[in-house]
Amino acid sequence: MIRGVWDFIQQFSNRELAIAIWIVAFAGWAVCSRKTRASSLHLLKAFFAWKLTVGYLAMLSYVSLVLLVLRPLGVWQSTSVATILIWFVCVAFGMLFQWERANEPSYFRNAIRENIRLTVLVEFIVNFYVLNLWLELLLVPLFAIIGAMIALCERDSKYDSVRVFVNRFMIAVGLAVATYAMYMMITDFNQFATIANLENLFLPIILTLTFLPFVYLAAAFATYENLFLRLGFFIRDESLLKYAKWKTLRAFGLSLNSANEWGKHLFRLSGVDKHGFDRAMRDFKSGASSTDTEEV
Repeated sequence: MIRGVWDFIQQFSNRELAIAIWIVAFAGWAVCSRKTRASSLHLLKAFFAWKLTVGYLAMLSYVSLVLLVLRPLGVWQSTSVATILIWFVCVAFGMLFQWERANEPSYFRNAIRENIRLTVLVEFIVNFYVLNLWLELLLVPLFAIIGAMIALCERDSKYDSVRVFVNRFMIAVGLAVATYAMYMMITDFNQFATIANLENLFLPIILTLTFLPFVYLAAAFATYENLFLRLGFFIRDESLLKYAKWKTLRAFGLSLNSANEWGKHLFRLSGVDKHGFDRAMRDFKSGASSTDTEEV
C-alpha cells in the first residue's frame, strides 16, 4: 500500500508537487482560520452545487469512457496516471468552466490549432526539466505574487511603470528557465527522447481533443436551458411552451450560434398562439438565411 502510494507520488514532477503542497497548505489555512472559514465553506458549497455536481459526474464518466477506449490502443499506460490526473484537474475543469467559447463559430478549429502549435512542445520541455523541490517551493508563491501584481497593475494606469518592470522580469525569468530546459534537453537528449516522455507529450493533447465534444454538448445544454427559461417569460400557456421548446430544439439542434440569435428575438413571441410562433420562426429563419447570403 505504502509502496504503491510512493510510486504514484514519484510520477509527479517537483514543480507539480510544489504546487500541490502550496494548494493544500493554503486550503488548510483557509479552513482553519476563523476569518476565512465561513467564506471558504460557502465557496466550497457553491462549487458543489447540485447542477455543477451532476456536470462533474458526467465529465468524469465521459473521460473514463475515453480512457477505456484509448487504453487498448496503447495511448496511455499505468505510469500516465499522474499526467491524466493533472490534465483532468487543470485542463478539463478549465475547459468546462469556459463552455461559452463553444458558442464561437470557429470553436473546434481554434481549439485544435491551440493544441498542435509549437508552444505546446516548448511548454512540455520547460515543465519536463524542473529544479529541486525546495527551489520550486520558493518559486511557486513568488510567481503567484508577481501574477497578482500584474493583474493589479493592469487595472490602474498609475502603476504602468511597475507593470512594465514586472512584465520584463517575468520575461527574463521565463527565458532563463526555457534556456535551462533547452540546454538540459540537448546535453541529455537520450533521457528526454523516450517513449514515456512522448506519451506524456501527446496524451494531454489527445485527451483535450477528445474532450471538445463533451464541452460542446455541455454548452448546448446550458444554452437551451437558458433559452427555454427565457421562453417561459413570453409564453405562459404550458402546451404552447412545450411545443415552442420542441420546435426550437428541432430547428437549431447543435447550431448554438443560431440558437443564441433566436434568443434575441423571443420578445416577439409575447401573446402569440401556435400559428404565430410558427410564423415568427419562419420569419427568423428566412432573415437569418438572407443575412448569411449577404455575408457570403
